[in-house]
Amino acid sequence: MRFAKILNESERGRSLILVDVDETTFRTYAMIRIMKDGVETNRLNNMEFNSYKLKPGESFDFSEFRNADFFYETSKPINKMIAKLKDMMEHNAKVVFLTARADFDNRDRFLETFKKHGLDPDKFWVERAGNLKKGSIPERKMYIILKKYLSTGIYRRAYIYDDFLLNCSDFLDLKNKVPEDTLNTIRKVNNITDPNETVITFQAYQVLEDGSIREVK
Repeated sequence: MRFAKILNESERGRSLILVDVDETTFRTYAMIRIMKDGVETNRLNNMEFNSYKLKPGESFDFSEFRNADFFYETSKPINKMIAKLKDMMEHNAKVVFLTARADFDNRDRFLETFKKHGLDPDKFWVERAGNLKKGSIPERKMYIILKKYLSTGIYRRAYIYDDFLLNCSDFLDLKNKVPEDTLNTIRKVNNITDPNETVITFQAYQVLEDGSIREVK
């Protein structure tokens, strides 16, 4: 899939492209520990963490999940997705990596992982849903998308790439949840005067295990 067409439609507003990190851009191996009364009771991978709800007395230990050296040394690129991302960035897309993780212990080392695989940190931004305190990971991601990006009124086409199907489905549901004041801001910023014109469109793509993508309807 080439991105020149969808990214060069400046007359119809900018495109926002949101991309997950773990199991979407890289194969990653950090685990989140479940602790209870000071004892580890379980370990979760990224997919399991996305939907895990803490039981009474439990807490998360993110020490490995925040270890930038571990991320750099163990992460394996998903080559098909890396190629797509390079294509997006060549066409000056607004690419935002939207991860379930919180801040790493070394920002520069974390970004070196992307640089190592040809992704220029000057051409993307990283949003860390793990820094928020409330809601599930999908809920936190949707909050960031709405409040930080769509509310600006700049974007009229929004795309997400994620291995977690629920994130893709929740993203598509946003089309029915965009506040009217945000829609009005988009209309104002983009000089939309036709009441029948579509204000913003959403497309979601699930990244499969082999790195290929399928559109989620």
